[in-house]
Amino acid sequence: MKAVFVTVYVFTGFVAALTAGAAPRAAPSLDTEKEAISKVLAPYPKDKKEIWPISGYPRYTRVRPLQQSTFASLRGYFSSKQRRNVDQFLEALTGLINTKDQLAKKLDIHEQWWPPGIDLLKVDALLTQDLLTGRTDNPDKMSISTPKSIDGKLEVTIQEAYTETGQDRVLGRGRRTSRVTLILENNRWVIDEITTTTTDSYGETTIETLSQRLQDAIRPLRTAERAIERLPQTLEVRKGVKVRN
Repeated sequence: MKAVFVTVYVFTGFVAALTAGAAPRAAPSLDTEKEAISKVLAPYPKDKKEIWPISGYPRYTRVRPLQQSTFASLRGYFSSKQRRNVDQFLEALTGLINTKDQLAKKLDIHEQWWPPGIDLLKVDALLTQDLLTGRTDNPDKMSISTPKSIDGKLEVTIQEAYTETGQDRVLGRGRRTSRVTLILENNRWVIDEITTTTTDSYGETTIETLSQRLQDAIRPLRTAERAIERLPQTLEVRKGVKVRN
């Protein structure tokens, strides 16, 4: 993995511009904005192990999977709106796992198990990407802009270059631009939205928001949960046919 280069923030004169004409009270520290960006958008530690909710076993990840254990330390960096969006996804994931485990218990299956006929690939695809950033791998290069004040909010632009890989080969280079909008909550700058524009190695461009990505990710989980609920809740015992000699 190539080294990641991050530009240095330049805050000179920014606090004065941001607070000019405001009521005489303590201005929110820009350190909270910098901390939110660095914690959420920083590249994930390479080859870190996380407990996979599907199997319950540790698994190496290239990016941060969105689950209870990884989001707990990040909650304070998001607005109440985005915390609700994430919680809806986590509730859907928990509901799916509980439904799967309840069926396994009814069928007296004790090892880690996934019901046959239920599309695991769609579920696994959600857990092998970083839904908060839209990444499937860490960037090779990354730059962070100076924050801009727009209508009482802050905007920070993240530019990334990454290597896109297929199942067994390198596909080429891709680019990703994320516009991060931060708002004030409890006198802290928190992330309210991330709008990401991605151009893949084939030159195709897509635009999505964090809110949209989280809502879209819920549907495959709910679909899998309903499909498991429709499966037979008891083992089918078939009477054997006596074989004549």
